[in-house]
Amino acid sequence: MSELPKEMNNEEYQKMIEKLNQELKNNPNLGPMDEAWQFFHQSKVNVKNLIFLEAWKQGINKVGTEFFDIKADTVDAATDKLQLQPNFKFIKEAIGGYSHGKQVLLGLMYSFYNPEDGQKFLEQSNTANFVDALNVLDDEGRKIISQLWMNHSGW
Repeated sequence: MSELPKEMNNEEYQKMIEKLNQELKNNPNLGPMDEAWQFFHQSKVNVKNLIFLEAWKQGINKVGTEFFDIKADTVDAATDKLQLQPNFKFIKEAIGGYSHGKQVLLGLMYSFYNPEDGQKFLEQSNTANFVDALNVLDDEGRKIISQLWMNHSGW
């Protein structure tokens, strides 16, 4: 697993944002502060992407690598989610033959990649919505989906 920087809690993050915004408001010509704001915001995005990628890898390892097009030497060696895209055709053909929990986790994970098709996979597994799906998952599956949800920034 990649080393992640210490994540700020929401209160620390909000205080930093308020401080930077106030400094910029007080002195709109403050170039270094503007650069600091941009760096801070970019760092937060990078951390979120790293957390998403780690949760995505955990999900892949839980449901099975056969459902994904792995474009890296291994799942753990991937450095970008684009190296770990779901394989729609395989999932569509095979999903019905697996446990309800695996079907639901796959459907939820696929929803981050393509929400419409992910919803179809959930419906195919007789799971009407996100809340129903979470009730099917075990603690590990809920943790994976929570991390994906909190750190998703689009595919």
